[in-house]
Amino acid sequence: MTLIRHDPPIPIEEGLRLGEDDDYLYEMWPQLFNDRLVLRVKKIPTTWRYGWCFKQANGLAVVAAFAVWDPETEDEPIGWHKRPGREVRKAPQRDTKPDYNQPRCVHGDYMSMACLRDPFCPRKREAS
Repeated sequence: MTLIRHDPPIPIEEGLRLGEDDDYLYEMWPQLFNDRLVLRVKKIPTTWRYGWCFKQANGLAVVAAFAVWDPETEDEPIGWHKRPGREVRKAPQRDTKPDYNQPRCVHGDYMSMACLRDPFCPRKREAS
């Protein structure tokens, strides 16, 4: 899988297209109170499979997280505060970074640590 990063990002109706690979379009979508990094399925462009919300609603956090993220070896980008949906992404070569790819709660914190974002975090949601 070869990730192509668009520099500068391409404006689209939903926000910005940051990059693409063989299977996904990597996009930043502004939401009402935050921004979301979305992996839209190329074969079914009306569908997104994975998403991560970032607190900052100015696009910078998403763009920065995408710039340093290696989707080939890292399950999820850094810095997100909420993962919409139940499916957790698994990177194709995740075994090369076991410390990074530990199970996380829906708020982005590692399961072995206390959730810093929600004291009532239902950590049992993720069994990976």
